[in-house]
Amino acid sequence: MSTQTKNDLKQIICNTISAKITAEEMDDDFKLAGENLDSMAVTNLILGIEEYFGFVFDDEELSAEAFETVGTLYGLVTQKLESDNA
Repeated sequence: MSTQTKNDLKQIICNTISAKITAEEMDDDFKLAGENLDSMAVTNLILGIEEYFGFVFDDEELSAEAFETVGTLYGLVTQKLESDNA
């Protein structure tokens, strides 16, 4: 997937969480779960990703591990985009 996809995802994350960080400052290891995402933020993040990218996650695709870092969430999003386009 493209750098643009990752940048778009980072912007969605920034719009959802209350951390004092910009999308440009966020690296793949930026911690999400437990530090920057509570359960309401996770729900809002899922909805924001689904709306922006135009897909719906299946329940079995969503796990705590997927929301550990920017990199793990990017992996989930790219996997979903690739499977929906296959």
